[in-house]
Amino acid sequence: MTPSERRSKNWIFCGLVAYFLVGYYGCQWVNAHRLETWVFFLPGEREIPFVPAAIIGYALVYASILGIYCLLNDYPHFVRTARLTALVTSVHFLCFLLFPVRMERPPVQPADVATLATGFFYAIDMPANAFPSLHVAYPFLVALVLWHYKRGWSWLFLLFTAIVMVSVVFVKQHYIVDTLAALVLTGIVYVIGWNESKTMCQVARRASRILPNS
Repeated sequence: MTPSERRSKNWIFCGLVAYFLVGYYGCQWVNAHRLETWVFFLPGEREIPFVPAAIIGYALVYASILGIYCLLNDYPHFVRTARLTALVTSVHFLCFLLFPVRMERPPVQPADVATLATGFFYAIDMPANAFPSLHVAYPFLVALVLWHYKRGWSWLFLLFTAIVMVSVVFVKQHYIVDTLAALVLTGIVYVIGWNESKTMCQVARRASRILPNS
């Protein structure tokens, strides 16, 4: 990657983070002021215990975000992944607004590191943007992208996806339906977006062979 490409990569990544923060908290503000919201408990799901220690697995979503930046050293591949990330994020934002699901959370009494961490995440992430789960979508998207690039890392992020799916349910951040919907939606967006991006790259390569050099 050239110095110019690396600078561009930094700007693109910062743009993705900014887009997420503005869009996510914007959707959260809208949904927090709705008079009607939905709950998606499956039969028996209310009996699943609240496990504050699961916040460790919940935090793996941040490793997936860093994975997009650190593991994709090929600039065209990074750009394609950034486009996919923006698309997956946008589709989830739309779902947040169309399907305002509210997660029912238990009260948290600070007693140890796990409960303190859970209380912190509860404070910065209100239970308004639940369906589908972006916490699950991001590590799953990274796993899909790395499958073509660094397959060993892809398996690791598939493991991260499974851990996050379990953790967000035990920490009462998402319903089971939220996690399953994230897998399906991210998979669909990936197939459509990746193939379209691949086609565009092939067209550009063909055009570069046909057009005379200036």
